[in-house]
Amino acid sequence: MFTTLTLIATLIHLDLFHLGGSFPSRTQTIAWAWIAIYASVPVAMAWLWVSQSRAPGRDPDKTAPPPGAIRAMLVTHAVVMLPLGAYLFLAPEQAASLWPWALTPLTGRAVGAWVFSVGITAAQAALENDLERIRVAAYGYIGLGVLQLLALARYLDVPDWTDFRALLYLTVLVSMVVTGAAALALRPGTHTRVTRA
Repeated sequence: MFTTLTLIATLIHLDLFHLGGSFPSRTQTIAWAWIAIYASVPVAMAWLWVSQSRAPGRDPDKTAPPPGAIRAMLVTHAVVMLPLGAYLFLAPEQAASLWPWALTPLTGRAVGAWVFSVGITAAQAALENDLERIRVAAYGYIGLGVLQLLALARYLDVPDWTDFRALLYLTVLVSMVVTGAAALALRPGTHTRVTRA
């Protein structure tokens, strides 16, 4: 979803990418590589999805529901991020006022693609409702949350920290890391720390 939406955003704003001969060849190469990546990954993922769907066997039974707090956080993330991401993507100029720093139409759509995709991940994890099935998503939640926190630390002066939107953004990132870590730390069925042989 993320790469597909980012490709659509790229094509909508293609005039902003440095593709013409007036730009240095290195810049053109990077722009074309960006397009190639975001055009090929959705195709590859669709192919993998079809291949996986046709593979013999079935999904394992759901035997390890997460604690209610983890599921509640996933549902909260989905409820907040899906409409916010869609709004940012579909109407970036109007939705930009909801974000804690200035967004152009292109960056608004790029952020919208990211937020909407995380919302889908949260919704899918809540629907799966099984610690083993959401394990990979938990790693992604931690990784994405930590990377966003590092980016925020690097550009600490960009958000207005007296504005509730910046604090809300920080809260969501921290809650993503905590939710992912809690899901990984719990052994399926026992809600204790995982130990691996």
